Amino acid sequence: ENYSSQSDSSLFANNFIYSTESISYQTGIYAYYAYNLLIYHNSINLASSYSSTSYSDIYLYYSYNSKVFNNILAGRSNQYVVSVKYGSNNNFDYNHYYRYFKVKTKITI
Repeated sequence: ENYSSQSDSSLFANNFIYSTESISYQTGIYAYYAYNLLIYHNSINLASSYSSTSYSDIYLYYSYNSKVFNNILAGRSNQYVVSVKYGSNNNFDYNHYYRYFKVKTKITI
């Protein structure tokens, strides 16, 4: 995103990313060398069973001056919902972060 023209911006908005499969390696938005990226009004819910910063709902790698506003991000208890590796001046505000737990129920009669 905008690596060659760092004065421009890109908009990623109003998307729904959802996975019910418990596949190990899942990433919702993977922004690689993002400059001035705008991530607004998205809902991301991944059922990843892998716990790593590289596999999260939003992963910003070398991101600069990006804005992540008004998103709903959900993941399992062991999963990262947002991860930022390198970069600077990234803004996060008005996001809802939700982690859920897989509950096993045993009923004895």
